[in-house]
Amino acid sequence: MSNEVQQTATDKGSLGRAHLARLVAVASFLTIFLLVATLVGLAATDAKPEVIEVGKNTFTAILPVVAGWMGTVLAFYFSSQSLDRTSASLDLSMSQNTKTANTSVTKEMIPAGNIIKPMVLAANDDAISKKTAGELLKIFKDSGITRMIFWTENQVCRYILHRATLNDFIVRSEGDLSKTFAQLLEDGESQAQITQVAFVPATASLRDAKAALKRTAGAQDIIVTASGNSSEPVLGWLTNIDLMKALDGA
Repeated sequence: MSNEVQQTATDKGSLGRAHLARLVAVASFLTIFLLVATLVGLAATDAKPEVIEVGKNTFTAILPVVAGWMGTVLAFYFSSQSLDRTSASLDLSMSQNTKTANTSVTKEMIPAGNIIKPMVLAANDDAISKKTAGELLKIFKDSGITRMIFWTENQVCRYILHRATLNDFIVRSEGDLSKTFAQLLEDGESQAQITQVAFVPATASLRDAKAALKRTAGAQDIIVTASGNSSEPVLGWLTNIDLMKALDGA
């Protein structure tokens, strides 16, 4: 795919996210405004106390839902925007730092033993599949991470879940935090995103890692294995952001 086509696709995606963010923000404010106006109207017309109480309870119940919905959508929007900017910066860094591009990927990767909060997919264990979107979101928040790796007991990488992908799934699920990881895997768009991972051998350079990202459409992560085979145990993990920082540090 040419740079022009990639830029066009990125621009369209950015416009779509911006439109979604504006739509949700306006709808949320209008919903809150209408609820407040209704309560004020009921009070002004001397409505029965029980009617006003129902109005108050409705407002109390809907407000956190609206706030959560708006927060999730905006988080998805800004996370996706950040990834777009990172990709563009990575291309620029690669062209400007040809010497560092030949640095071994093993010098910049996160060693497998240092990866925070990997989710282990044990054989015949459906504990991960039953984890809800709410539980996964809490892990992201509590750990302060934005990406989560899922691997087998033998440390073979299966999926890499970005918080932005989870937010997107929650939005498309109408804010339902009870949706499970198994249901996320059944969602075609989400499943495609978490399996978009580039693999390189331990002998690869940062230039090779960038090339692997380009070959894997939509990939934002590089997994290092002994020979670059996806069925081998993970030796290390390099995100597109880590790659950009390594190049900028030349």
